Amino acid sequence: MFMLVIVLVIMGITLFWKNYQNEVIRWASYLAFVGMFGGIGALMGRGMNRPEWIKYADAFFTSTSHFLVPYTSLIFGLLYSGIIKQKKLKRICKILCFLPVIYMYFHIEYYPDFKVNFKIISTWAVPYMFTCISLLVYTVLKENNPILKQKKMLTCIYVIPMISMSMITNFILEAFGISGTWDFFNPLIIGVQFLLFVYYGIRYGILGVKIRIESDRSELMVKSAVSGTAVFNHTIKNEIAKIDYLIEQLEGKIVENDKEALNNMNLTKKSINHIMDLSTRVQSQLDVVDYKIDFFWINDVIEESILLLTPLLKEIIIHKDYKLDYKLKGDSVHFREMLLNILKNAIEAIKESGKITINVYRDKKYIYVDIIDTGTGISKENMSLVLNPFFSTKGKVDSYGLGLTYCFNVMQRLNGKLLIRSNLHNGTAVMLKFPIKRKIEFRSIA
Repeated sequence: MFMLVIVLVIMGITLFWKNYQNEVIRWASYLAFVGMFGGIGALMGRGMNRPEWIKYADAFFTSTSHFLVPYTSLIFGLLYSGIIKQKKLKRICKILCFLPVIYMYFHIEYYPDFKVNFKIISTWAVPYMFTCISLLVYTVLKENNPILKQKKMLTCIYVIPMISMSMITNFILEAFGISGTWDFFNPLIIGVQFLLFVYYGIRYGILGVKIRIESDRSELMVKSAVSGTAVFNHTIKNEIAKIDYLIEQLEGKIVENDKEALNNMNLTKKSINHIMDLSTRVQSQLDVVDYKIDFFWINDVIEESILLLTPLLKEIIIHKDYKLDYKLKGDSVHFREMLLNILKNAIEAIKESGKITINVYRDKKYIYVDIIDTGTGISKENMSLVLNPFFSTKGKVDSYGLGLTYCFNVMQRLNGKLLIRSNLHNGTAVMLKFPIKRKIEFRSIA
């Protein structure tokens, strides 16, 4: 039982410390902590032959676990499913759902042993916990995005067995007079769940823990990567200025009816202007990337990015599925550069002919831009390294491995998320998630 307490403390602290600002994660940590209280109560034993303070401490810890595990389970399920959006309604639900807990505190025997009528407590505790389980399953079934669906499935695998076993052993069986099953089954289940927590947390991420750990590590790496920009930023600007001058000289020698040459020249000038605009936004003294807030339509920037990469497409088909167009508050220059990096990676991953699919859609919390290619994909061994600065799978001398690191940094500054899903030989999907609060307006697709 001591190990059960330690395991729940580790899980609770890990969840709370890594992402305490997220309300869903906070309630998941609360659930681990109140479950831990039950283990502490069990360690204090039973009967009259105990010091008085242990009897009262036992009453506190055991009652807290019995009453708050169902309550925190329900609130966690409601928040995780996202079925309640308004903050005021969330507060009302938390208060109303807490009323049975208050009632039970006035209808139990605390001293000398904690005693409760399990038939009464089961009338609300079992529905609370069953509702949580149902909501977790519902979030998986309603999710259409394969990346998010996998994340939510892992959460279900991790959380549901613990809540189910607690519901059965602590309430249902006790209500039917079958006692003692908790002492054996719950520590076993929680031990298994802890191993799953560690395994899936390291490999995939559960309840945001891996994402947060990688974010902290990646942020340090990004600082390391951008610190060298001052060295070559000035050189880039000088060389681009020379190229721009040469392009101006060549433009005057192109025959007016040579439309293809003129079109290529215009694309070259647009690329040069974009590089110069981006380069001037790198503050060499501070060694950080400068972000300037403006407003832009997502689909327009996507189309501009595709146009700039037209000479590289060759036999690659671009399939676009825009549900709507959204005007965002952000930085259009860095957003365009991020798209260029991701699209260029997709093009290079497709050896000859293939397809790149770009989806733009939203749900109640985020606006999504998915870029999916039919290229070579990324091996499992390399998936955990793709955001590392200077890591590249391309094997080219001129590939510096900074593209995805830069993209990650841009999404961090926009309070968004960058998710990557890939299998070797089965292509890669990059998802960009922008908070819905960045949306200024939207328009339908003509």
